[in-house]
Amino acid sequence: MTTIRPRRHLRAALLATLLNVLIAPAAWAVNKGGIVVNLGSDRWYIGSPGSSGNNVFLDENPDTNHGSFAVAAGGYSATTAAQDNHITIEGASAFYLQEVYGGYSTSGDATDNIVYLKGGTVNVDVVGGYAFNGNATNNTVYLQGGKVAARVLGGSCLAVACSRTTGNTLNVEGKSLEVGGVANFATINFNPAGGYAAGDTALSITGYPID
Repeated sequence: MTTIRPRRHLRAALLATLLNVLIAPAAWAVNKGGIVVNLGSDRWYIGSPGSSGNNVFLDENPDTNHGSFAVAAGGYSATTAAQDNHITIEGASAFYLQEVYGGYSTSGDATDNIVYLKGGTVNVDVVGGYAFNGNATNNTVYLQGGKVAARVLGGSCLAVACSRTTGNTLNVEGKSLEVGGVANFATINFNPAGGYAAGDTALSITGYPID
């Protein structure tokens, strides 16, 4: 009987391949960059730590570790500004989100926040920056996929004299996208990967006029 033994370099190659399979990270396997908290009657997934400089990634909801949540924000503060936060929504499971905010402040400004919508459905609004008692400026929203049932807003604020449009930018980077409405952007850009062909639809507005 002849026994065939793998050569040493073949055994090493097989071991390396097995290790790569076992330890290779799965892209967007879990939500990261934030924590789940109860705010009022809703559960939120908010960037952490602090209200500024966060990077939040969401591709599943409900979060199997903490229970489902309705609202997601790159940064949240009840005492100071929410600024320089990034939040990315990707995956069909994002269907359960009601609202998405780049930054959300109840007492200061919401500025320089970025939202990337790559997939899923947001049932209400996507907002670059929300300021209950301040300005919501210089925020950016990237529409690359997914659907927004209500509005995409560059900024939203409640004070009568607040600024909710200045410096806000909408970048439409997909095709056949659908939103309920678009408002409070100083600039709207259309930059799909690969460009547009005759007959392509960039963005359909289904419920609200562009403001």
